[in-house]
Amino acid sequence: HQPVPGSSIGRGAKGCAPPPQVPLRPSGRRVLRRRRRDRCVVASPSVSVRRPRTPATRALPVQEFDTPNAAAFSVITNLVTPFWLLMLVPNEKFQATVTEKVMRGNVSIIVCALVHLYIVGVGLTDAPFPEVAARLQFFATEAIVKFSAMGEMRQYDSFVSEEWAHVLVWDLFAGRYVYLEGRDKYKGMPIKHSIFGCFALGPLGILIHYLTTFVWEKTRPPEEETFSS
Repeated sequence: HQPVPGSSIGRGAKGCAPPPQVPLRPSGRRVLRRRRRDRCVVASPSVSVRRPRTPATRALPVQEFDTPNAAAFSVITNLVTPFWLLMLVPNEKFQATVTEKVMRGNVSIIVCALVHLYIVGVGLTDAPFPEVAARLQFFATEAIVKFSAMGEMRQYDSFVSEEWAHVLVWDLFAGRYVYLEGRDKYKGMPIKHSIFGCFALGPLGILIHYLTTFVWEKTRPPEEETFSS
């Protein structure tokens, strides 16, 4: 057998002796002798060695403030966060002296609602009136009926920022309701898991709260009645 031109088969690599002739069996097959000392690894120029890829490090996302809708989106996200942290602080003394005073007032809801109002105003003025009127008509007649039509509304930045603010403010309102009812009506009942449920899942947090109050009322010992003499 003659070696193929340009191939490393049939000839020794640089620094290696050519492979010895392998005898044939009666059937015509070669007998392979495994001798480590006689073996010589020949690198083929057409085979590339794959090296493990190092995972690329992703930079942390940065909030956007380049447009009115993007700025309002970032502002409302930052605005609701401190109120959630106040309600979830584990320190009872801090809850009684700071959190309860803040959440009993309406400042948290009013401030967030004003940002929502600004977003609605931007959405009504960021395009000529006929185009805005067409969007409102499409929303009132199509988007509230068909899922696919609601998805089409997401092409407008004003709609995305308004929906985000809408969700955040309502979730905060629900969490505030759970917090105050737990502090006033159900002394000692755990409420932080329900508040976190409102933060993450909105209405499901209220459902968790109702389930907690039901279990609490069924399992807690009855209060002792006191009679004045």
